[in-house]
Amino acid sequence: MGRPAEIKSSSKRLLRQFKFANFLDNLLSRGFASLAVALAAIAAVVILVAAIAYLVFCADSGMTMPEAFWSAFAYTINPELPAFADISSERSALVITFVVVVIGLLVTSALIGIITTALTTFYEGLQRGFSPVLEENHIVIIGFNDNVQAIVHELLLGHDGGRGQRFVVLDDELSREEMERRLASFLGMSLSRFEKQSGCRIVCRNANLREVDDLRRCAVERARAVIINDYDDSLILKTLLAVASLMRDEQKKNPEFGIPTTVCTFRESQFARAAEHAAEKGNLRILSLSETLSSLIAKTCYQPGLSTVLSEIYSYEGSELYVRSSTDCRGYLFDDLAGRFAEAVPVGICRPTTSRGSSEGFDIILNAPVTTAPEEYSEIMRIREGDELVMLSHDGRDMDLISPMRECEEDAGFVFRGQTSESGATNQILVVGYDETFDQTIINLARYYDAVCPQGVATNCSIKLLYRIKREPRVMAARQRFLTQGIDEVVARELESAHGSDSEGLPNTDIEILSTRVEFQCAMSNVIDLPILESVFFSGEQFRHVIVLSDLQMNQEDADTETLLTLLYLKAIAENAERGVYDNSSITPFRITSEIQNMDNVDLAYNEYVSDYIISWQFIAALQVQIAESRHRYRILRDLLKPGGADIQLELASLYLEPRYLDGSTKIDFDALARHLRKPENPLDKRVLLGYVCVDKGKHCLCPPADSTGKKLVSLRENDMLIVVKTG
Repeated sequence: MGRPAEIKSSSKRLLRQFKFANFLDNLLSRGFASLAVALAAIAAVVILVAAIAYLVFCADSGMTMPEAFWSAFAYTINPELPAFADISSERSALVITFVVVVIGLLVTSALIGIITTALTTFYEGLQRGFSPVLEENHIVIIGFNDNVQAIVHELLLGHDGGRGQRFVVLDDELSREEMERRLASFLGMSLSRFEKQSGCRIVCRNANLREVDDLRRCAVERARAVIINDYDDSLILKTLLAVASLMRDEQKKNPEFGIPTTVCTFRESQFARAAEHAAEKGNLRILSLSETLSSLIAKTCYQPGLSTVLSEIYSYEGSELYVRSSTDCRGYLFDDLAGRFAEAVPVGICRPTTSRGSSEGFDIILNAPVTTAPEEYSEIMRIREGDELVMLSHDGRDMDLISPMRECEEDAGFVFRGQTSESGATNQILVVGYDETFDQTIINLARYYDAVCPQGVATNCSIKLLYRIKREPRVMAARQRFLTQGIDEVVARELESAHGSDSEGLPNTDIEILSTRVEFQCAMSNVIDLPILESVFFSGEQFRHVIVLSDLQMNQEDADTETLLTLLYLKAIAENAERGVYDNSSITPFRITSEIQNMDNVDLAYNEYVSDYIISWQFIAALQVQIAESRHRYRILRDLLKPGGADIQLELASLYLEPRYLDGSTKIDFDALARHLRKPENPLDKRVLLGYVCVDKGKHCLCPPADSTGKKLVSLRENDMLIVVKTG
């Protein structure tokens, strides 16, 4: 009969235990503050009960109510604190004091533990970088990797050493402490000391880069510009969507909210095309790594030495492109401005757009319109009200746009022979390696070669790709895209020959793009060593150019190590050919264009046979910073990099100067030559003169400085080059 009652009593006891455990769980889930409040409440109850007990059981001591409360408080918090009355001699008081002290020890110990844990958590949060950012009008760099060094370097160059600027660097893996340590190693001093010396502040924070609330905590919406810095296209796209969502939320709250410029670079073009719909187009700047680097590689392959010129123009180190007011030039023809500025070179016109639906709100005309008839040229190229000038200058802020329009002396020694090309000239290119830029690199190489050859001239251009066996699937996928997808509307034809790869189902490995033959050859090895390269050079082809690609999917140091090995082998081949080591076998002297990922490895990669180093991530970082700082530069740089239209090129000085002026000692008026290059009747024959390259010295000069008389006098030799902007 008693068992049901025992079971019922046990169930009630378990229920009470469950309720108490649930109460504790809820209390703990509310955080340290709720625990502290609960312990404080327990302590207050203990003090109140103890004070009443003292008054009841120790009435002979004569304690008042305040004294009883103080005694209970003193014994609860710290038994060493003195009480108001001597109550230790009474047995009842001893019992009460003992109970109060024991409970007080438990409560205070727990409270101290909670406070210590809370302070530790708070300190760790500060170390990790969880505190909010209070900056405004700053630049946010989302993602911390090896490329941050190049981005920070460009930012500091762009603003007088960064004085007065604020940069916020975010990452979801590294702590604030680790990011600050790496930046301090790059800067050569702590960030606090750097801020005192330069006036520039760099703030590091740890955040979930794909979480809107974390981005808001880091004041991304209050930034002047946002640079998404990552190597993974999928992560870049997700981060871009999170930034776009944050901007939409802010714009809903405040319709007048100014959306900051967002810049990102995708490896693959399909991600770049999809990302164009992710945010407000007027404030989104997207770069395609494959298209950008491939254009640079193709340009420098045909024009050795161009990479150093472009690296200066596309970064803040040296001369840069600016857009400035043209109020005092209104009514002038653009050709009339050539050679009339003391500190700058006019490159083009920035004009308010007249087309509907344009997200940019302006048009860029560099050098001359591509398809404009001569009779329409004057109407289009005359400076109107509201127009601005695109200028190349050493320092856009100090540039004197309206220095006296001084006249330049005309010289009968200036000629205009035009570009010449040998009939039936052959051009064979060896591409060693493979990366994401391969598709666009091959297409751009074919386009540029097709463009430089005069119409009706028989051409014979061939490109051989030598790749490792581990790259076979990616190379064959690229080849298949040539044949089936028609990349960029370039028609590729499959030829009836079989060389290179022995992959099943792909017996033919040659294709033709425009007038360029492309051959795929697999090294059938995971290493391209000296014997493999020698066998390629002795296969009967005479390569004039060698392009060494760096695998952008590899770790930077590992990829650069492979590049350095390849460069050493190529150097050995060139030196052996010069010394006659190969007996009767002849090798045509060749130039090398090499891609390097880490700029610290450029000195290690020194090779006298290399005409151009393409430092991929530094170049991309410079473009990202320039685009983030100016809404005009995105359009300008994009127009200069894409094939067709305006293009920065190197042309022989002998095309425009008679031999008597090319002895290295005769002084030539640079401004007069600049005006001469604007005189052809056909707009497509006009040039903008930016500077010159001294080939023997391996140096170039953009915007030559004027002497004490106000003239820009330069000396050139026969093989020196002029840096010009050419259309078409």
